[in-house]
Amino acid sequence: MWEDLVVHSARKTLRKIRIFFRRLISYSLISNNEESDSFGFLISIVLSLILILSVSVGALFYINKGVEQGVWGPSSQLIDWHYDHLSTSGFDEMGDWSGSGVHVCIIDTGIELNHPHLRDIQLAGWLDLIDNRSEPYDDEGHGTAMAGILVAHGSIPGVAQGVSLHVVKALDYSGSGNDETIASAVNWCINQETDIISMSLGGSPGFRFFGQSTDESENAVQDALDLGIFVVAAAGNDGGPDDDGDVESPGSIQRVICVGGHDRFGEIWEGSSEGDNDGGFFPPRLPNSDPDMKPEITAGGHEVAVLMATNSSGVIQYGWGSSSGTSAATAFATGAIALTLEGSPNLKPGAVDGGQDAIESMKNHLMNSASNGNPDHDDLRGYGKLNAAKLFQEVSGESPINNSQSELQEFQDDFLTPIITNKVLIIGIDGVRGDVANIVSSEDNSAFGRMQQEGAWTYSSDVGPISVSGPSWSSMLTGVWCDRHGVFDNGFANHKLDSNPDIFELIEAHDSSLETTSLVYWKPIDSTIIGKDIADTQERFEEDEDLHLRAVEILQDDSSLDVLFVAYDDPDYAGHRHGFSPLSEEYVDAVKLADQRAFELLEILDDRDPFEEWLVIITSDHGGGGAFEFSHSPSTEIDRTTLMMVRGGDTVSGEMENSVVVDVAVTALTHMDIPLPTGSNSLDGRALAFEPNSEAARSPDCPKHISYTIAENSETITVGLFGLSGFLIAASVIWYKRRKSKLNDE
Repeated sequence: MWEDLVVHSARKTLRKIRIFFRRLISYSLISNNEESDSFGFLISIVLSLILILSVSVGALFYINKGVEQGVWGPSSQLIDWHYDHLSTSGFDEMGDWSGSGVHVCIIDTGIELNHPHLRDIQLAGWLDLIDNRSEPYDDEGHGTAMAGILVAHGSIPGVAQGVSLHVVKALDYSGSGNDETIASAVNWCINQETDIISMSLGGSPGFRFFGQSTDESENAVQDALDLGIFVVAAAGNDGGPDDDGDVESPGSIQRVICVGGHDRFGEIWEGSSEGDNDGGFFPPRLPNSDPDMKPEITAGGHEVAVLMATNSSGVIQYGWGSSSGTSAATAFATGAIALTLEGSPNLKPGAVDGGQDAIESMKNHLMNSASNGNPDHDDLRGYGKLNAAKLFQEVSGESPINNSQSELQEFQDDFLTPIITNKVLIIGIDGVRGDVANIVSSEDNSAFGRMQQEGAWTYSSDVGPISVSGPSWSSMLTGVWCDRHGVFDNGFANHKLDSNPDIFELIEAHDSSLETTSLVYWKPIDSTIIGKDIADTQERFEEDEDLHLRAVEILQDDSSLDVLFVAYDDPDYAGHRHGFSPLSEEYVDAVKLADQRAFELLEILDDRDPFEEWLVIITSDHGGGGAFEFSHSPSTEIDRTTLMMVRGGDTVSGEMENSVVVDVAVTALTHMDIPLPTGSNSLDGRALAFEPNSEAARSPDCPKHISYTIAENSETITVGLFGLSGFLIAASVIWYKRRKSKLNDE
């Protein structure tokens, strides 16, 4: 309905206002009283704009305070409301019927197929009568909301996901349209050979004379009806004391199925328009009779969970929210008729029993199947509440679930269970000693502390026999030790990374549609270990601050993100300059900062779609300060030991033992349900956080780094050097004395 479009526009504005004030509050720029006064003032402005827009489309609108959720997922309340409506309207008894084979044409503001719950949708047809764009879009959001009620996937599933959907954009960015454009849209739907035309819109009726109307859109609708195409339209949203006395056009046309609205408990929504079925002299109208009295039926029209697509400064934002209006009721009724036509395809236009008689038959069945139906038609409640299951049975003569409890259970499992998507965030922090990470974990807003409380953890994870960045990062990202990937130092000479794919290669090879991102400081990770153009997004930064800001941006804005790898560097830099030591203030501060940055990323995850299951891994490539305070090259225990923390998925909470760096890749791949390489290509790590009692990882057989040999034999080397120095000094003294004596003799 056009009126709902205005409501959505208002909600978009209000949402931006709320976000703005929340940010102000977080920085203590305004007091609570000031927020209340300012917000109230802004609401007044928005309501005034709504009134102006309402007049422009010729209707009075009822604005409901809905529940909105940001771009990351619907709230639990929205989900509950959705299933209330499914139950009230009988969709929960529809078995596995989906509307397959039925063509539905929606006339509205367009559709945003990039919405997370519409990505799998393939349109059967698209037409833009406003801007003549070839690719589907929705610059207002109403069309996306209506389409979502029909075909959305995810936690707010559509009621007829299997229909072939045709969408024509006939309303502009403000939700406005005209009779000529609407008529063109209807004619296009006719030419698409659709079975149902869904029109969640309305306006004033035209003047009819000898079967023709002064309203072009009404004549087009009449043409569709004459061909046996089912037309479903909204009753209007001007109910209550300001009701204008009749439903909107084209819902007022005799054979159109006009839909009023009720709440999620089946009680009439106060904003639903009342029908006038008594006829009149001017304009001349005959009284309506059964089953064509207006409205014919009511469906979910109050506190309806919908998909949202808004355009803010040229940026499309996707979300979920609530809508109140007969627009949503129209979409529900359209879905019920689509399911019925799937079960009784003989009633489709052009079929053996199709045509005008099929429309009249469907309306009789709607009247007889209405839940809590009225013995006599009511101008507000129609013949009663829509009941999709009873309508199906009325038309087909069979139960939609064939009295099969197992089929009903299967439907509930498949249809009512939210779809969970597994995702991974790996936070690598260069040069973090395990003992220093343990100290920092007690700080406020500590990611280490939070991960320790919520998941599996250890401050004694081993990076392997060579505590150097090149080998360690390579082991972390490939899941194999240095004796297989061939990286023994930071020179990467003669490495074997090409035959040992990293996790990004394995993920992309399994499913290239998964969106992967790598953000790093250290160049060899991006250029050698991962390789060029492996992940969908690969970016390298000169400063950790810039890297972090980019990570925040992606996590907040990219709802399609599946895997994110972030590699900070500041602790390693501070360790080399000021010492890898808990006594080095600069080093400890650098670890604290990295910890706080990781904490911010965890908080962003909290606000994403609740049906995203994020596995988070926080670890490091090495410690430092073992044999030499300003280095980590010697592979002493303190150099090899760092933190390993895992949260999410099948993680078994508690302290881990025998954690090693090659466990990272295996754990991430396991969570993503990506098959691990087998045979000679099998990985060395384990999903230790998922299976704490699993066998220890294979011990590597890597050649010792020169620094390891030096550190290991430092005492012997020192004694030898002192001995050699003493010998050289003694030999020099003897040579000098002999040389001097010889010169004196001469």
